[in-house]
Amino acid sequence: AAGTAMGANVLMMSGGNGDDPFEKIGRPGRSRPGSNQAQNEQVRSLAKKYNLSREQQRQLHDYIQGEDLGYADLEQIIRQLFPNNIPGG
Repeated sequence: AAGTAMGANVLMMSGGNGDDPFEKIGRPGRSRPGSNQAQNEQVRSLAKKYNLSREQQRQLHDYIQGEDLGYADLEQIIRQLFPNNIPGG
């Protein structure tokens, strides 16, 4: 995706909801989205992918709270915490 550096933040073209073609994804060098809403969407997407129960989602939330994690890091943690939920595994 094409990005434009603007101050302390990076704006990237997103395939998001279509409201704004640019989405703030945080400071350069970070792989997590900048907004809490976008971060929550990543977690929801992974919770669905790995069919996490409400209890597992709560455990994940408690485990990652306050961490600065991107999608790949979140996925790795889910795979470690809930190996029985790995699709095809």
